Amino acid sequence: MAYTNFVVSGLTAYIEQSLGSVLGQKTDFFFEILLGDDCSTDETARIVQKYAEQFPRQITAVIRPENLGATKNFYDLITRARGDYIAYLEGDDYWTEATKLQQQVDFLQTHPEYMGCTHKIMLVDNEG
Repeated sequence: MAYTNFVVSGLTAYIEQSLGSVLGQKTDFFFEILLGDDCSTDETARIVQKYAEQFPRQITAVIRPENLGATKNFYDLITRARGDYIAYLEGDDYWTEATKLQQQVDFLQTHPEYMGCTHKIMLVDNEG
């Protein structure tokens, strides 16, 4: 089973933590990561490209030369997704549970009456 994870660009200070939380997921299925950098003015594109080169089988990076805006960036990436499910993560967010994707896929596989699921969140500012 394929599981598609979708990550959009974020602040340089957080993008590595965001990607680390996705790459650290423990699953019994393969998942792809679609990274869309929407013409960031910081170092995000360089970091995204570095990760795409390190994990070429799993990560597809879309580095935009001009800003499309959040909606068009999201739409473009979602049309590239090949998996059965899509998880969305902004580049300044991260997952704290290493089995998050596995839990969600397990739930959706055993509850076909649901079209999606979510989880609790914790809001944290740049001071922790």
